[in-house]
Amino acid sequence: MELDYKLNTITPHIAINNSMIRSGNISGIILNNYAVIVDTTSYRKTAELFRQKLEKKFEIPVSYLIYTHYHGDHIFGAPAFKDIPIIGSEKTLQNLTNRDTLNPLEEWKLGLMDEEPELAKGIEIILPSICFQKQYFLRDDNLSLEIHHSGGHTSGSSYVYFPEEKALFTGDLIFQDIYPYAGDPTCNPDMWIAQLENFQKMDIETIIPGHGSILKGREALNKHIAFYKSLKTIVLKALNDNETVDAIKAPDFFPMETDIWKPIAVEYWYNFYRQTD
Repeated sequence: MELDYKLNTITPHIAINNSMIRSGNISGIILNNYAVIVDTTSYRKTAELFRQKLEKKFEIPVSYLIYTHYHGDHIFGAPAFKDIPIIGSEKTLQNLTNRDTLNPLEEWKLGLMDEEPELAKGIEIILPSICFQKQYFLRDDNLSLEIHHSGGHTSGSSYVYFPEEKALFTGDLIFQDIYPYAGDPTCNPDMWIAQLENFQKMDIETIIPGHGSILKGREALNKHIAFYKSLKTIVLKALNDNETVDAIKAPDFFPMETDIWKPIAVEYWYNFYRQTD
């Protein structure tokens, strides 16, 4: 299969491909002596193409892969990086070895193989080889990367901060151009909102989300924070008024074509807050 899979350089040290909205973004961070990949897309083929183009353009090897969380559209391309260490939070490792989260992931993999048999060849679930509890750092001369566990979207969700570029790689703590998936069985809405608010305190110029286009500046987070706070308020009011989940109208966010995830978000948040009330 021929793919037109481009490498988009957005800063002197960052290249991405965000052309597949339903498949997570893939990013390359170019340090002095090696490069680091953040997430893999859903497919080995697209991950391989990205790696090849990155190494050719910048003439340095890819030496690490980072998982921001365990979802298939961010890790299924990992076979393209079998020769290098994979970094992920301890909670992400738990997600990838717990039957409650692993079984749906296996079903997801089989679904992709049915839908895109040619593109989905070689999909494999690979566990991180370097795990951290709270944070992990990579340094290369005068450049550094910070990897922080946050939870929220999933219990293992992490983000990557590149201070020299003032760049933030959020994984699926941020969905841009697409309605967010907010129904993972390990999702913690309060932690998610708190982390988005923490991002606003950081020195950030460029935000690379888990899906969709690049955001510029901390003010770009306002819409995302407002959405999740609005969803929480609506759900709490429904619980207080003894309404059923079917009566809840979720707030709009991004294009209607992605509203398949609206009822999933409402149902999960409804059950989450009902159990924590």
